[in-house]
Amino acid sequence: MALTLSGRKTGLRLSDFVNAAKTIGLEENLVHNLIGGLQKALPKWQMLIANSFLSDEMKKEYEGLVMYRLYRLQN
Repeated sequence: MALTLSGRKTGLRLSDFVNAAKTIGLEENLVHNLIGGLQKALPKWQMLIANSFLSDEMKKEYEGLVMYRLYRLQN
């Protein structure tokens, strides 16, 4: 079960997080800094996925999912 953000549970974009942050009184740059931290952590995520117990096919899918979601948050 997930809470909605901008009336949605899936397909969230940067603007959804920025609007939510403004609603609770946070500045937009805080959201951008958090997403920048996720971008900075990407190599570690990729290393963890590569060294995981998942099959090679699942590793590719999981890394693709992480990359896709990070891309959506940046645009």
